[in-house]
Amino acid sequence: MHSILKFNFEYRVEISYLIFFLALSTLLLPYELLYKKFAMISGFSDGTSFAAVFLAIAVVNILAGILRVRACAFIGSAVMMKKEVQARKVVAAGPYAYVRNPIYLADIISMTATAFAGNALSLAVLFFGKLFTSLLFCVYEESNLLEYIGADYKDYYDRVPRFIPKFYPYYRADSTVKPDFYDGLLHSFYPFGIAAGFIFAAITGVYYHVFVVGAVAPAFWYVLYLFRK
Repeated sequence: MHSILKFNFEYRVEISYLIFFLALSTLLLPYELLYKKFAMISGFSDGTSFAAVFLAIAVVNILAGILRVRACAFIGSAVMMKKEVQARKVVAAGPYAYVRNPIYLADIISMTATAFAGNALSLAVLFFGKLFTSLLFCVYEESNLLEYIGADYKDYYDRVPRFIPKFYPYYRADSTVKPDFYDGLLHSFYPFGIAAGFIFAAITGVYYHVFVVGAVAPAFWYVLYLFRK
């Protein structure tokens, strides 16, 4: 089991991309797209529903991107983009004072929102696939941090939720950590590119435009990841 968790963590980026492509493959199946179902429920035209759903997806991706950038700014890309668990000390600053895994949370939000451009099967594959694999990432990473850091991380682990943020910060939150937002943006920009694709498609009214524009940032981010890992 340990070797499976280790493999899953080390190839977490590739696994996430695989889940996304599996979700895309569901578009080939004869399932009605969710924006059309929204049109039937709301009484809006297909065009209005298409624009509203795609703009909503864009907004959620922007919010997920802001969370991801802030999290990366506090933890650093050198930690975030390595295959190995990077254990130095507890980082209880910024988003990490409220939730243990803000980067994974941002990715779950981004991918789930993006799935609403597809059908019900796309949504199920992306949401449950990303949630399950992220849980496995956390189990492996957190067990290593508990072993490497010890009591300090155990206290943080016990008091700060894994995915659902608290409304108040960890009592030992570190306000002295200086975030590097340039580093955060450079290594967590892809949700904004996805959002741009949805905005462009909402404006043009052409479904495939979301792939033409929205795929650029994730593809470029993966190239950057390959050079950094």
